[in-house]
Amino acid sequence: MIEKWNQWKNSWEWIMSVATRKGWWTYPLSINPTITVDELEALEKRLGVKYPKEFRHVLTHFGAAVKMGWSIDLSTPQEVFCFASLNNAYISWGGGGKIAGFETCDKTPYLWDFNRLEELYHIWRDWILNCYNDPVDPYDCHYHNKLPFIEICNGDLIVFDTEGRVVFLCHDGDVDFHGVRLADDFCEFISIWSRLGCAGPEIEDLKIFYDFSEKRLAASGERFDAWVEWLNG
Repeated sequence: MIEKWNQWKNSWEWIMSVATRKGWWTYPLSINPTITVDELEALEKRLGVKYPKEFRHVLTHFGAAVKMGWSIDLSTPQEVFCFASLNNAYISWGGGGKIAGFETCDKTPYLWDFNRLEELYHIWRDWILNCYNDPVDPYDCHYHNKLPFIEICNGDLIVFDTEGRVVFLCHDGDVDFHGVRLADDFCEFISIWSRLGCAGPEIEDLKIFYDFSEKRLAASGERFDAWVEWLNG
């Protein structure tokens, strides 16, 4: 696991160095100290849940939170451009330098944050109680039996299912991406997402790198290569 952790850090430092070199806006990378097993179990007891073992291990052995963010300066038209709000970078492909429907958030950008887990749990519960309360409905069912660990600025969530897989939940009716698996577990998700420079995680951005045939986020292929080449250029 230490090797994987070092790979993540290298990826985070790489994208932050890219942003700094290109003169983009950045929120500095910071890693919070670990929490104790007792602290984690106290939260789980309050919520009546159990987080996946990979996530628990990272929180208690490597870092309770990772915070970072970056945003591309759109003053110059570019074929590939990004902007940041709640979580890191939002990507658009195709050029023009225009942003439609841009939302700003006043929350610190993060990859995960133990101190937000209880709040996210209640946000998720509110969605079920007020909107998606039918566990047999084809859309509502994806919200049930989940545990959130990322809230996206627009209200979407990234969550764990009962098997520890990482799943995307859309709140506004996107049937193509709602309930899709992003990765088989937390570590796989962070590994892939970090290689992508932690781009996204709104639907429009993650879809760029999503392999619908393999049903997972992919840090390989033509789009990934073009993205990394552009970043390193």
